[in-house]
Amino acid sequence: MKSFLQFLKRAYKYFRATKRVWRKPPRADLLIIDRGTASPLDEMFAHHQPHFMDIRGESVNMLALFRALPKIRLGAVAYLEAYIDFVKPKLILSRNGDSDLNLWKLKRRKETSYQVALVQNGWRPDNFGAIPFSKYEKFGSIRPKIDCAFVFGLAQADKRINNYSSKVVGSGSTKLNQIDFSEMSYDEKEIVYISEYRHQEFLRNPDFYAIDSTVCRYVADFAIRHNLEVHIAGVMSDAERACAEKEWFSRQFSGSKWVFHQKQESNSSYYLVNSAKLVVTVDSTMAYESLSMGQKTAILCCRKFKRTRGRETLFDLMLSKLEKAGVDTSNIDRLNNRFGASLAFPESGFFWSNIESPAEFERVLKNVYEASDDEWERVSRPFADQLMVHDYGNTKIRAYVESVLADSLENAKVTNI
Repeated sequence: MKSFLQFLKRAYKYFRATKRVWRKPPRADLLIIDRGTASPLDEMFAHHQPHFMDIRGESVNMLALFRALPKIRLGAVAYLEAYIDFVKPKLILSRNGDSDLNLWKLKRRKETSYQVALVQNGWRPDNFGAIPFSKYEKFGSIRPKIDCAFVFGLAQADKRINNYSSKVVGSGSTKLNQIDFSEMSYDEKEIVYISEYRHQEFLRNPDFYAIDSTVCRYVADFAIRHNLEVHIAGVMSDAERACAEKEWFSRQFSGSKWVFHQKQESNSSYYLVNSAKLVVTVDSTMAYESLSMGQKTAILCCRKFKRTRGRETLFDLMLSKLEKAGVDTSNIDRLNNRFGASLAFPESGFFWSNIESPAEFERVLKNVYEASDDEWERVSRPFADQLMVHDYGNTKIRAYVESVLADSLENAKVTNI
């Protein structure tokens, strides 16, 4: 009852601030849920004339809302299903499955004529913030099930996805897969550091980002000793926040040669990474994308989550759940967002380390910087292929969508004759 009341409260706030639409959603063979994360799916499948569903407060369809009221106990799922029944799609696509568990419930009805495919899911187990599968235990009679989950890499995906998806496909980053680097030329950058600066989070929870400061200062020292210049791939596109981001990095790289690159467009960081002789990060997703591109990448993945005294945090709640499930948490201080987020990989390797140690930082940076191209390919490729597939053109996603919608274009041709 408490969670249901909380849902009603959120729904009321959402409803008050959003645009009301009083017409039926149009029929479409392809429904893409969440206009805000539709790119590049919108461009890839424009020829199917997809319909885009707003779920971020842009608009609410009143007819779907009224139809959903009798099943309001289902929360947002009732509205999604009512909307889907108007559109009558053959396929539902979304890139929002990492954070919206409701999308995993869209096959709960016994007879559904549509397929559901969620793209770029399974980056990390739920105790690191993505796809909280543990919540599925509370769904009762609603068993999450989708037709296809497209994940970055099969080793990176939480193994429990196989219990909830009929098919799991390693397809890489849809965004990276759209970029053709073959005809681009760059001035080589000696070191590119991938920023993970988040303005509000740095203000709200500076302890969480303490490791970023530690790593940056060691990278600065490494650059000074080897007479190298560091190029920072900024993440803030807003001018004011980018200024704050640059100011933060100015303190970390003081005394070294460094250049800050504000994010000017969505692909800015990719271009910088592609021009780097050495890419460095703590635990950015882009590290795995860099690996898939064949770039020399040092991953100093030692961000730790710890209990805090005097107040309960999300991590504390996660620990409580693990303990109730009989999981040994005695080594919890060592639990971190480790390399690959998979127990299949050791604590340290040629190009990564989960250990916060100057000796480890030096070993990893030196290994990667001094590695020949042949050596780098030999030691990195077996890991890179598991973690992040590079599928230029998103051929795997395209093939799946076209197979499901195979007759859609033929029907459209017949109609136009």
